[in-house]
Amino acid sequence: MHWPRITIVTPSFNQGKYLEQTICSILEQHYPNLEYIIVDGGSSDNSLEIIRKYEPWITYWVSEKDNGQAQAINKGFRNSTGAIHAYVNSDDLLTEGTLAKVAKVLKNRIKSPIIVSFAGIIFGEDRKDELRLPQVYPRLKYWLAYPESLFQPSTFWTKVLHDRVGEFAEELDFCFDKEFFLKCIFKYGQYIPVQDWVASKFRLHSQSKTNLLDKVMWEENNTIGKYYRNVDHYRNILSAEESIQKSFENNRSMLERFRLLVRAAWDDPRQLKSRFYFGAIRKLGLDVVYRSKALS
Repeated sequence: MHWPRITIVTPSFNQGKYLEQTICSILEQHYPNLEYIIVDGGSSDNSLEIIRKYEPWITYWVSEKDNGQAQAINKGFRNSTGAIHAYVNSDDLLTEGTLAKVAKVLKNRIKSPIIVSFAGIIFGEDRKDELRLPQVYPRLKYWLAYPESLFQPSTFWTKVLHDRVGEFAEELDFCFDKEFFLKCIFKYGQYIPVQDWVASKFRLHSQSKTNLLDKVMWEENNTIGKYYRNVDHYRNILSAEESIQKSFENNRSMLERFRLLVRAAWDDPRQLKSRFYFGAIRKLGLDVVYRSKALS
């Protein structure tokens, strides 16, 4: 098969303890058309020694002071030429065969704005591995309420989509990936969940941002929520989701439930392709049949 170029960016800062494992998990994919970029924030540990060790197989790398993780990721993708994008942090791992799997899923969709998310594992010292499956149908209501989004190291997207969405929000310290994925899924792209493949392992340790920045994470999530609830496009999605949810309520008349589904489709036509909308249609149809039989 033709192997589309995949660009992986690894942002790093003083992660020498884990960086080599991350690099090896990517290079040992033996993917024939890999573009691997490392953006180091000016580390003072052994990170540069590790990067230089693998320099022959790294497409591009730089070590200089930056203003945070999002800026490092943006800097990396500005130097990319791949048709498929992803970033893997310097303490996380890709599982064997993942890049080949990504290529097979996206090989006929390279020119489309698509984001695909696979399953992943959370691991770390003194904890059991925890499997995380991608959301089958993400709902904006819950995205705006909670910090969780897609499993980041298991998520890949086309360059076409990246060009539409733009760069990661550098003013955010934690939720920049969520904000980026939110626009990918709910405005610019098509979303594909793949639940039967574990693509990555997300490491939790004492210095993980996930552990250190819990308060910042919630503050940023609330900021994102307040902003997107006031943007017309996303407000229409929320309205459609609410109408669909109400259509499940049996205390409403069949006509009212039907009108709610029509309104949902009017507010957000993409709901017509969602499992959430299909489930509401199916339930309404079954209830109509049941009631008809009960009256006969």
